[in-house]
Amino acid sequence: MFDFAALPPEINSGRMYAGPGSGPMMAAAAAWDEIAAELGVAASGYNSVITELTSGPWVGPASMSMVAAITPFVSWLSAMAAQAEETAGQGRAAAAAFEAAFAMTVPPPVIAANRVLLATLVATNFFGQNTPAIAATEAQYMEMWAQDAGAMTAYAASSATASVLTPFATPPNTTTPEADSDQAAAVAKAVAEPAGNTAQTTSQVASPQALSASTTQATTQTSAATSNPGLLSSTLQDLLNSGLPTPDNNYLGLNPTLYTVLLKQNTGLAYFSNGIVAFWSQLSQQLVSGPGGSTAGAGGAWYPTPQFASLGLGNLGGVGH
Repeated sequence: MFDFAALPPEINSGRMYAGPGSGPMMAAAAAWDEIAAELGVAASGYNSVITELTSGPWVGPASMSMVAAITPFVSWLSAMAAQAEETAGQGRAAAAAFEAAFAMTVPPPVIAANRVLLATLVATNFFGQNTPAIAATEAQYMEMWAQDAGAMTAYAASSATASVLTPFATPPNTTTPEADSDQAAAVAKAVAEPAGNTAQTTSQVASPQALSASTTQATTQTSAATSNPGLLSSTLQDLLNSGLPTPDNNYLGLNPTLYTVLLKQNTGLAYFSNGIVAFWSQLSQQLVSGPGGSTAGAGGAWYPTPQFASLGLGNLGGVGH
C-alpha cells in the first residue's frame, strides 16, 4: 500500500477534492441493481414457462431434452442476478468509503490559510514575538498532515476491499456444438432420399414390362378368386385377419409395382358419388323455379318451370295413372 504519510496535506486534500466524488460510483451501483433485477425476472420467467410446459401439455423425450439443456442456463441466470446485486453492493461500499475519507480530509482552503498565516508570522517576527504563534501554526499543520494521511490510508484499504469482485462466469452452452453440421447432413439426406425413391418408383411403374407383368398377375389372381369361391372366402378371411395388403405386408404375393398402379387408378373412385350428387343438384335447379316464373335460386324451389314444360315433362306426375 502506498505511504500517504509521505505526502503533504496539500496533495492529499487536493486529490480528494479534485475528483468527481461518489456520484459516478452510486450511479454504477444503481445500474447494477437494474441489471440484477432484470436477470432475476428473466430467471423467474424461464422457470415459470418451463414448469407450465413440462407439467402437462409437453411431455416426452423432446421435453426432457429441453429441460436438461435449459436448466443450467436458468441456474446461471439466477447466479448472475445475485452476483450483479453483490456488485451493486460493492459499488455502494466504495462510495461510502469515499464519503468517509472525504469527511476526514482537511479542506484545501483551511490548509492554504494555515500556510498564509505561517508566512505572515514569520515575516513579522522581528524580535521573536511571533515565535509561539509560529509554533502553534506549525503544530496545526502537522495535525492536518496526520489527519489527511490517516484518511487516505483508511480510504485506500476500504476501496481495495470494495473493488474485489467475483468474476462473472460465461453462460453454459444450451446447444450441441455439432448441431449445425448434423442438421445440414439431415436436410441433405432428406432431400436426396425422396428424389431417389421417386425416380426409382417412376422408372419401375413406367416400364412396359412391369405394367404388363402387374396387369397379368392381377388378372390371373382375380380370375382365380372368381372361379374358386373357396379362394375368395380365404382372401376375405386374410383381409379380416391381416388387414389390407401393402408392400410391407405382402401376404398376397403381389408384385410391388402393382400397388402403385392400383393406388393411382383407384384413388378417384371415392369422389364419383360426390360428383353424381352435385350433377343432379345443379340439374334440378335449372329445371325448377319459384312463383312468378323466376328461376330457382341457390336453394331451389320445386315448381314447374318454362324449361321443364318445354321438354314435355310437365305431365310426368300423371305417369302411372
